[in-house]
Amino acid sequence: LMSGAYQSTQVYETVQELAKTEWEDVQRYYSVKGTDGIIFLLSLIGIAIVAFRFLRALNQNKVDGKSLFLLIFYGLSIYLMWTAVRFLFLASGAVLLTFGVLVGELFKIVENMQEKASTKALYVLLLILLFLPIPIVGANTTYNSAKVSGEAVSPSWEETLKWLRENTNEYDTATSWWDYGYWIESSLLGNRRASADGGHARDRDYIIARFLANDGSHSEVDFESWQLNYFIAWIQDWAKFNAISYLGGAITRYERDNSGMILPFTQKIGENAFYSPYGIQLRIVEQGGQKKAIIVAGNQQGEPVQTVIMQTGELIRGKGDFPYAAYVFPNYAVAVYYKVATSNFLKLAFGVPATTEADFTQKLLSNFRLVKNTGDLATYEFVPFGVYKIEIYENNTWRQVSKLIPGEYKAKLYISAFGRDVKDATIKLRAYDGDKLVSEQIIAQNVNISYLNETPVEVTLKVPNATKYNLVLIQKGPVGTLTEAPKVNGKLVSPIRVLNDGQSGELELKAGFRRDYSNLELYLRATVIYLVRTQGENRDDPKAAFEPHMDIIHYEKIASGLSTSNRKLYFKGQASFPKVIQPYIKKLKSEYGDKVEIRGIRVEPVFIADKEYIIYEG
Repeated sequence: LMSGAYQSTQVYETVQELAKTEWEDVQRYYSVKGTDGIIFLLSLIGIAIVAFRFLRALNQNKVDGKSLFLLIFYGLSIYLMWTAVRFLFLASGAVLLTFGVLVGELFKIVENMQEKASTKALYVLLLILLFLPIPIVGANTTYNSAKVSGEAVSPSWEETLKWLRENTNEYDTATSWWDYGYWIESSLLGNRRASADGGHARDRDYIIARFLANDGSHSEVDFESWQLNYFIAWIQDWAKFNAISYLGGAITRYERDNSGMILPFTQKIGENAFYSPYGIQLRIVEQGGQKKAIIVAGNQQGEPVQTVIMQTGELIRGKGDFPYAAYVFPNYAVAVYYKVATSNFLKLAFGVPATTEADFTQKLLSNFRLVKNTGDLATYEFVPFGVYKIEIYENNTWRQVSKLIPGEYKAKLYISAFGRDVKDATIKLRAYDGDKLVSEQIIAQNVNISYLNETPVEVTLKVPNATKYNLVLIQKGPVGTLTEAPKVNGKLVSPIRVLNDGQSGELELKAGFRRDYSNLELYLRATVIYLVRTQGENRDDPKAAFEPHMDIIHYEKIASGLSTSNRKLYFKGQASFPKVIQPYIKKLKSEYGDKVEIRGIRVEPVFIADKEYIIYEG
């Protein structure tokens, strides 16, 4: 029971209120002034008095029930308090009771003293001491928490969530780092589904972190399986990027604890000097006719691996004795730890296009299309497939063009498939005059593209005169969302674990859709989310690093030929699920041994239909 109070997972280790309590936390919470921890220290004297009373009674063959209760209450409270920061508040009752015992003993001592002016003064002092903790215990924490809560939903978030609520479909899904899931879901704010939040879908935290902390094809995950529509990137998450980088497998535990992943320089002095709130300086200087970037921290200084002047694209190479890359914007700068210096977070939140894979930033931005930006909060519409480059054949050579042009010609479509393969797809060209469709033609069929080895699709185009063109890719994909909790044999079940290995029963579902469909297929999809330790001897090793994986291991067809009515569907029928999960986990453990940790198992109902993806607009 007690061991469940603190969950030692990689995610829990990075959440402030779930972190293990340090002495500094106790000092700050039970302080009278600053961080003296005096209330807690005095409670130790109080519990010592209680223990003395209990032992004295026991020596007389008596059991002091009140003292025994207080000893147990205090002991359990303090045990919990040291397991996680969130129990500091719950331990307050026991701490104050034993503090009161001490004050009571002091009153007894004063009462037995001869009455005189000094005795009355002691009474006054004791009364002050008695009531002092009431407003003080946790005052610093309470004030800071209130301050944070008051500013929790920043103006940028309010504006973005209002936009999301008013400009997206009621069944759309949005996500950011998991902290903000409840904001997205709140009926007063975003009122949209979130892929992860503080209480649900916590296995997905690792997958989001893998996407944010890495670069290139290694960072690609199958967001389409989540039916993700919008991704929100917040610059202020630089402060959480140590945790995100660790959870995403980009750095080790030691690096998480000892190296800042992103160092912001928010104050600009003159033209070439930037200062961070932590006293670190970034200077651009001329030495021997060459520009150099120097980072100064106290008595130490060094050169970043490289520095990029974002406004001009100028690259300043350095010795790298300071293992960071610096990005200099007109009014601020950031230094980013070399292992995450080309991460997707940098691309989406800061607009830094750095990558280690050719064309990857172009590909990424064809899948994540900026639809709103408040300055520090960027919202991207996600599409799993997108055209990032077009070449046309002209004068016996291929040349790149920025957009489709009227005429008849051969073209190569470079399609980015993000975390998901293109399978047996059809591509259509649609031409519009304003909002009116004037032409539609199939330009490719039976298209297959591996997301790990993308090759261009060569087509022949007959592009009519029009004001707007869309390229639409059509293939099987997930549609719809559950509108109520599913039932099996009349009982409510978890929507992410409808059935287990070898189970069967009568499945009952209600779902909503963006439009009406015919010939829907219903599947139960099994997914295993797990971590593989890539470095370190064990999970607590400072050198430990973990790589997150999300494997879709099985689709079990339940029904076909289903149709919606008024964009809704009700299904009731028999469902069974084979034994596939445990054999797969056994296979993982056989392959990785004690290096593998299972973080999530899902068996979810999924509706599959021919789905349209707009891969190009212009």
